[in-house]
Amino acid sequence: MATKKGKRPTTASRKQSAKSESTTRSKRQTTKPEVEEVVEVVEVEAPVLAMPEEATFTEKLAALNPARLAAELVGTFILAAVFIRLINNTNYGLIVIALTISALVMIGRVHLNPAITFARWILRKIDGVKAATFIVAQVLGAVLAFFALTGINNAGFEYKAAIKSGVMKAGVTEEVIKKAGGLEKWASQYGGIDTIAKQLGITKKGPAPKLYQYSALNEGKEWVAMLGEMTGAIVLGLGAGYAYDRKKKHQKVAKGLVIGLCWLAGLVISTSDASKTILNPAVASTMGVFGSGSTNAFLWPVLVYVLGTVVGTTIGILIYHMLSDRIKSDDCDCQD
Repeated sequence: MATKKGKRPTTASRKQSAKSESTTRSKRQTTKPEVEEVVEVVEVEAPVLAMPEEATFTEKLAALNPARLAAELVGTFILAAVFIRLINNTNYGLIVIALTISALVMIGRVHLNPAITFARWILRKIDGVKAATFIVAQVLGAVLAFFALTGINNAGFEYKAAIKSGVMKAGVTEEVIKKAGGLEKWASQYGGIDTIAKQLGITKKGPAPKLYQYSALNEGKEWVAMLGEMTGAIVLGLGAGYAYDRKKKHQKVAKGLVIGLCWLAGLVISTSDASKTILNPAVASTMGVFGSGSTNAFLWPVLVYVLGTVVGTTIGILIYHMLSDRIKSDDCDCQD
């Protein structure tokens, strides 16, 4: 039986077979088992920010600027002295006082008024330590002005000059005295110069008459005086809101003029027959407004010249900021 022999592989087929086996081995060597990648998500807590600790009383006290306190003291001293001397001058007194306030605010960036300082503390514009030290400096400056002027007044006391000054404050003009032939001849019409002196409370040995004679509040009309002081203080507060706005700290001239003119406007608006408006508790303390012995002599003046002024000034500053914010939000170049 014949056996069928298979064909022997050619050289080309052997090369192709070897190449195929080599490729297969290469794939086996290079192919790596697939590994599933697992990513673990770890939540990282945000770092807790340390809140700044509020400065202690001692630290706030140490941070005060002595020059600023000195400016408050000296400025209020000058203001009180001018106020005491000129408040009764109906010709130019108020204008000079207003210009004095304007000049002092321009120069020293000062409050000069416990009502303004207290109002800014209530509205959290300044801290309590700064407000308290400012008020102490202001009151001290006003009191020093009172004692200084009183000393000068007593040292320069002259009997006839004091009588003449007293009768002129009472309404007698210089022309009337001259037409009568002098003070003594004029006084002789009314019992003599000593009689006039007694009526004025003036003695030959002094002391000199008071620098300013405060008129007590009209009984039963104290609330009118308080309302008037509060109304004037609101006008002052509007000016203070602008003048002490930190965004306008470089506008010194405008600040000074605004605070001075607003004080003048508030005084003119609120002064009535029931009381004489002051709009400054520190200055009021030097003018004998806080009497003693009765409710009308002490409690009502405190309510009028301290509480009324502080409340009114606070309301005025608050109104300024409310209106200012609304005006700024509506002030744009947009077209409807």
